[in-house]
Amino acid sequence: NNSENNSRDKAAKEIKQNLLAAMHHNFKTPLNGILGYSEVIMSEMLGPIGQESYKDCAQDIHGAGRDLLHLIDNLLDLKELETAEFSLQEEKFPLTEMIAECIGKLSADAEKASIDLFCKVDPNCKNIFGDKSRLQQTIHSLLTNALKFTPHGGEIIISARQDNNGACLISCTDNGVGMGSQQLAKIFCHDTHLSNIYSTPTVGIGFGLTYVKQLIERHDGSVSIISAKGKGTTVTLYLPPNRLC
Repeated sequence: NNSENNSRDKAAKEIKQNLLAAMHHNFKTPLNGILGYSEVIMSEMLGPIGQESYKDCAQDIHGAGRDLLHLIDNLLDLKELETAEFSLQEEKFPLTEMIAECIGKLSADAEKASIDLFCKVDPNCKNIFGDKSRLQQTIHSLLTNALKFTPHGGEIIISARQDNNGACLISCTDNGVGMGSQQLAKIFCHDTHLSNIYSTPTVGIGFGLTYVKQLIERHDGSVSIISAKGKGTTVTLYLPPNRLC
């Protein structure tokens, strides 16, 4: 009836508004970094070009631009995942190599924040059969979130092991701010998460983890999270035995 249709339309409109507000906030933060540090370089505010300080500015510009690009990629892929036309580009690839590439892209950010990045991969988890590019995005999302919410001097561990059933478990563990039970209950509900985007300390992670969950499920796997406020977070990706080769 009309009442039900109006309620659905209202709910859809609210979700859209929350989504747009979240996009505005998450796009604006890295863009401010790009514009601000670009202005520092253009005006030679710190002295003639060639000063060591400009290298730090350039690094921040690059990092902000990369964060924005990653966010846009996740949003577009999340939309694509919901369509019938979506398909995985599957291939066999070395897991250690993929993780090393992800760590390499974020090592400068970790070093700047004095955060230690560790990698521990079980020799039994040699090769994965799946969409390398998109699985790499999931690891990148986990590491980016961990870096964002891990304090100066903290540590992040990315690990992979084979369980007793032959499945591959990839975990990202940090000793950052962590999340409470209420946040955990809503972590994959990005519409609910976005409605509280300005009142939660985990701003911006709703998109990334929703994308990670859907993509891992497309690989017949699952995602689990263990977290506690003030004690850090562990996100584990489960890939079934047929994904190890």
